Amino acid sequence: MLSIGEIIEYAKACGLLNLLKVGIKGFVFLHMKRIVLSLSLEDPIPQPKAYQRFLRSITIRKATLADIAELHRVMKQHKCWRSVRELREWMKKDCFLFIAIHKGKIVGYTCVCAEIPSSHSIFSKTIRLRPRDAYGVHAFVVPAYRGKMVYHALMMEICRCARAAGYRRILATVDPLNRAARSSHRRVGMKEIAELTVLKVLFFTWVKVHWVKPEAVDLFARRVGIKAPSEGK
Repeated sequence: MLSIGEIIEYAKACGLLNLLKVGIKGFVFLHMKRIVLSLSLEDPIPQPKAYQRFLRSITIRKATLADIAELHRVMKQHKCWRSVRELREWMKKDCFLFIAIHKGKIVGYTCVCAEIPSSHSIFSKTIRLRPRDAYGVHAFVVPAYRGKMVYHALMMEICRCARAAGYRRILATVDPLNRAARSSHRRVGMKEIAELTVLKVLFFTWVKVHWVKPEAVDLFARRVGIKAPSEGK
C-alpha cells in the first residue's frame, strides 16, 4: 500500500484522474484481461540482425541503489510510475533488475524476480510458479527508443543471468490489447500459453481462464477450477 507521500507524488506525476483510476482498480472494482507468457531459458534467445550498430552504443547492466533516483525520475517523466520504495524492494529481494543506458541516460529497464511480488498479488493468487521459475515483474523502454531492440538487449542479459542462477523459465503477463508489447515478447522467444480475465469487487476475486496450452495447465489447476489432463491422454 502506498504511503501518503507516495500518493501525493503519484498525483503530481500522473494527475488526479489517474490516481482515482488506480484507487478504484486497487480497492473497489477491477476487470482485467491478461495473456500469460512463458520463456524457456533452456533455449537460445533469437539474435536480432537489425540495429546491431545502434545496440553497440547501448550499455546493459544490473541496476544499483544509486540508479534508483534516476530510474524513478525517468519513469515519472513518461507517466509510468513506480515508487522509490517499490524499486528498492525489488533490489532487496535480489531481483534481476537491469537498465539500458545510452549516452549516460537510462532509456529502459526490465525486472525479473524469483517470486511474484506483493504488488502483483492478484497474479500470485492465480498463477503457481514451479520450482526454478522466475516472474517478469515489469519492463519499460523510453518511447523514443522503442522499436530499436532495447528491450531485446535487456532480455538477453536478464536471461543469461537467470540461467546462470539456475532458473529454467520466466513467466510474465501482458495486456492482450498491447500489440507492440506482445510483438516484442515474441521476438525474444516468449510463447503465449494462456489467457485469463480477473474480476475483483472489493474483497472478492474471480478468475476465468479462456484458454490454456496443455503444457501449462498445472500453473492454474486447483486455483481456478481447471482439471489437469490424466496421464497418458
